[in-house]
Amino acid sequence: MDGTIELTTEEKKARTAALADLLNHPGWKILVDELGGDIALTEAKLFGEAPLAEGETVEGLRRERVDRMELRDLPKNLIEEYAEDEPEDVSQEVYD
Repeated sequence: MDGTIELTTEEKKARTAALADLLNHPGWKILVDELGGDIALTEAKLFGEAPLAEGETVEGLRRERVDRMELRDLPKNLIEEYAEDEPEDVSQEVYD
């Protein structure tokens, strides 16, 4: 995370649970499918398998692809970031 929002452990757990619910929500799955189709079309254009529309540039298509992939992966990435920020449980011995 960028550190602009300070969250407590409880807030991180609540957000993680909400994001996990979102990943399983039918509406989110529709959005992921749509984004996947858009990403596939953009990649086809980048690899010359589909024609570029008037005014499209390779650089613009690259940015578009990255933006859509970041949006598609945002809930999963946030869950991972919240988990990384969790302090390790030092009360448990590694060598027990």
